[in-house]
Amino acid sequence: MRTTVTLDDDLFHLLEQLARKGDAPLKQVLNAALRRGLGAASPQPPLKPYRAQTFDCALLPGADPLHFNRLLDDLDTEDFVRETRRRP
Repeated sequence: MRTTVTLDDDLFHLLEQLARKGDAPLKQVLNAALRRGLGAASPQPPLKPYRAQTFDCALLPGADPLHFNRLLDDLDTEDFVRETRRRP
């Protein structure tokens, strides 16, 4: 893709020096610098989708799935009450 970009003189001279030093075209040096600056030094290969291994599980009799956090809430409440009673 072609586009026009206005570069500061000092930046142009730095890119030009890098191109001469690496014996590469200015276009290639500019593209590499932009990729590094944007954090995409090389295109990332697509990731394979993660598949979680599942299994069947049954709840024990008396376990209520709607109140799994009830014990934790009760313990948190007890801790809160204990801490507030300690304060003068």
